[in-house]
Amino acid sequence: MIFGFLLVGVAFILLGFLQDLPDGWLFIVAATVLRMTEGIGSSLAFTGMYTLLPVLFPSRVGLVMGVFEVGSGLGFAVGPPIGGLLYTVGGFMLPFVSVGATVLLIIPPTFLLYKKTSCQPKVISFGVIRRLSGNFVFVLLCKLFQR
Repeated sequence: MIFGFLLVGVAFILLGFLQDLPDGWLFIVAATVLRMTEGIGSSLAFTGMYTLLPVLFPSRVGLVMGVFEVGSGLGFAVGPPIGGLLYTVGGFMLPFVSVGATVLLIIPPTFLLYKKTSCQPKVISFGVIRRLSGNFVFVLLCKLFQR
């Protein structure tokens, strides 16, 4: 999760510097790689958050997940206007650098929260995986041969 935040923060900051690249293939490749890096980091961070929140708040899982989802929705709703305002004030680079810096500033408190948990990884038996994969293969075959 922390590595995901690091990837997201660095990728966002570097996205702000894309304006300095020349037009053409270098720009396209750099933008694509940075966006993919940000996406991978986001998936790592969100997966970690969805597993850490129930551990930190076991008696209020529904409430905490609801607040988390409301926060995500508000971010999607309020983020573009704030990004537009930052773009108006500081140009192309400011929205990316400010979001990247904010994400990087989230890492220390997240690390402290993560250290407070005493989670031990659980070992999944291969029998469960075999059963799940068997069902998946069966469903996949049914879907393939469905008319």
